Amino acid sequence: MSITVENILSFPYYSDLEVIAGEAGLNRRVSAVSVLDAPDAYKWSKGGEFVITTGYIMKDDPLQLKNLLINFDKKGAAAFGIKLDRFIKELPAEVLEIADELELPIIFIPDNYPYRKIINPVLTSIVSNQEKKLAFSEEIHKSFTKLVINGGDSQEIIDTLEELIRRRILYYDSYFEEVYVSDLAEEHENSSPELLEELKCDYQNYPIEIDNKVYGYLFIMDQQEVDDYDEIALEHAATVLKLDIQKRISHQEIETRYRDEFVQDLIFGNIQSAEEVKRRGELYDWSFSDELTVMIVDIDNFKKQYTTMDSKKIKPKLEDVKRQLFLKAKRIVGQSFSNVTYTNLSDKIIFLIEYRDARDDYTFKVESTADKIRSKINQSVDLTVTIGVGDAKDSILDVNESYKEAKKAVKLGRVIYEQDQTIFYNSLGAYKLLDSIYKTEAATTFLKSYLDDLITYDQEHNMDLVETLTVLVQHDWNMKAAAKKLFIHYNTMKYRVKKIGQILDVDLSNGEEKLNINLALKLLQMTE
Repeated sequence: MSITVENILSFPYYSDLEVIAGEAGLNRRVSAVSVLDAPDAYKWSKGGEFVITTGYIMKDDPLQLKNLLINFDKKGAAAFGIKLDRFIKELPAEVLEIADELELPIIFIPDNYPYRKIINPVLTSIVSNQEKKLAFSEEIHKSFTKLVINGGDSQEIIDTLEELIRRRILYYDSYFEEVYVSDLAEEHENSSPELLEELKCDYQNYPIEIDNKVYGYLFIMDQQEVDDYDEIALEHAATVLKLDIQKRISHQEIETRYRDEFVQDLIFGNIQSAEEVKRRGELYDWSFSDELTVMIVDIDNFKKQYTTMDSKKIKPKLEDVKRQLFLKAKRIVGQSFSNVTYTNLSDKIIFLIEYRDARDDYTFKVESTADKIRSKINQSVDLTVTIGVGDAKDSILDVNESYKEAKKAVKLGRVIYEQDQTIFYNSLGAYKLLDSIYKTEAATTFLKSYLDDLITYDQEHNMDLVETLTVLVQHDWNMKAAAKKLFIHYNTMKYRVKKIGQILDVDLSNGEEKLNINLALKLLQMTE
C-alpha cells in the first residue's frame, strides 16, 4: 500500500507531531519530502510531497501561507509541516480555514526537531514501500509472461488476475463483444454487452487502449478501494490483454481473407465441382450440406453517410460501426443455425445457411432470425439494414443462384417497401417480372411516357413533385397520410397533386392511370 500522511503520523518517533488543520486529508499519499526555502517553491512540485518549513520566509507576513497552500494543493502536495514558536508564533485563522477547506493537512512540528528526523524515516519508508512494489510487480510480470508464452487466452488472464489480487473481475471485450468473468464474479456471468454503460457507472473500470482506441474494459466488481498493488496487477493484466486482442485480430484477419476468397468463389459461381468444394473446405475444417440458402444483410444508405461529413473523420467511425453491426448479425445467425458460413462485401454480410428443416419451419426460422438482427441493430446503432433471402438450393453448386436471388430481394424490397425490411425472393411475385424487363427499351419508353415531364419540371423549377408522387403512391394514394409523411399541410398536398395531374396530363382518380404511374415509379426506383 502507499504511504499516507496518517501512516507517517503513526510512526512511534513522531508522537510530538500534531495535526492543526486539514485533518480530512490524512489519506493523502506521500511520495517525497521537500523543504520549503522559497515563496514560489510550489512551481517545482511533482505532487505527493510532504512539505516542511521553519516559516522563516513568511515570518513578516504569515498570510502568505494561504496562497502557498492553495498552489501546493493544485500541484497535489500531500501535507504541509511547519515549525511554530520560532519565527511564526501562531498561524492566522484564514490559513487554518483554507487548509480545512482544501483538506490539506497542516502539521505542527516541534522546533527541536532537526529536518533529518522528519526526512530520513519518511524517505526510508517510501523506498522500502517502492521496493515491495517492484518485487510484487516482478512476480506479477512473471505470472502473466508465463501465461502468454503458454498461449493463455482472455479467460485465463482474468482468472490469473483474480488469483493475484483476490478481487472479483469482469472483462468486457468491446471489439469482439464478449464478456469474461472470474470465478469470484460468476454471479455476473450473464452480463451482456448492452449492460456496459450501467457497469461503468456502478463499478471501477480500466479501459484497455491501443493507439488511443478502447478495445475493452476491466471491471472490479466490488466497492472496495483499489490499492497500489491492485493497480500494478491491473496494469500488467491490461498489457497482456492488449497482446491477446492484437493476436486474435490478426488471426481473424487471416481467417477472414481465406474464408472470403472461398465463399466468394461459391456465390459468384467460380467453383465447378463438388469435389473442389470438399477439398477446399477441408483446408479450413469446413463442411457444407448440399441444401443451402443465402441471406444478405445489407446496410441501408451506408455509402451516403460518407457525404454527410468530412470522410477522413467519419470513415474510421463508420467502419467500426459496420464491424460491430456485422458482429451482432453473425452472433444472432450463429445462435439460430449450425455450420453458418459468411463473407463480407462492402456494406453487406452474406450468410450461407444450411437448409435442414421443413420449408415452413425453415422459412419461419430464417424470418425470425432476420427480425432479431434488425431489432438488435435498431437498438444499437443509428442505422438500419435490409435483409434479402434467396430460395433454398439442393446443390451447393447452385448457391450462386440463391445469392443472385437474395441480391434481387434486397434491391426490389427497397423499391417496394423502402428500407429496414426482410424480403424473401419467392414472395416478390410480379416484381420479379419487372426486374427482368426494367432495363429494356420498352420499359424505358414506358417510364418516360409517364414521368419524363414531371422529372423535367422538378429540374427546371427546383421542385420535389416526383418525391411527392412517390410518397402518395406508397400511402395508397391517401393524401392525408402522404401529407403527414412529408410534413406539409393537407391543402399543400392537394395543390401538389393537382399540379402533378396537370403536368402529366392524366386523371389521377382513374384506377388504370394510377396503376401505370405506380409501375413507372417502381421502374424509376429500380434504375436509380
